[in-house]
Amino acid sequence: MKTKLSILAVALALSSTLWANPTVEQAMIKQEIRDIKNDQKEIRRDVKELKVDQRELKKDQIDLQRAKQTGKPALVKNARKEVIEDRREIRDDRRELRDDRRDLRKDRRYHRHYRHHKPHHPRYYR
Repeated sequence: MKTKLSILAVALALSSTLWANPTVEQAMIKQEIRDIKNDQKEIRRDVKELKVDQRELKKDQIDLQRAKQTGKPALVKNARKEVIEDRREIRDDRRELRDDRRDLRKDRRYHRHYRHHKPHHPRYYR
């Protein structure tokens, strides 16, 4: 009895998903578009982080110049640490941004390829 109910539940779930998404292709296309939009959001977020880190680097470089003018070695050492840390953060942010852009290009390329090579797509016959 329990297995019949679970089979029935699975069948009902499958039928409801098939009703919502008539074809698997449409569901795949929707998922691809969702992936592309998520990649775009990540890129925008990474660009904002990069800009913030670059601003922090400028401030820390100014602080380093001021510390050098005072001539106190402890201040100079701390300011140098801050500048190095900011540069490292910027490098990491750029790496993330590069990876996200690569993912976006890959998703777009796949999506474009998939869409234009379906038999019922008008460009397929050109």
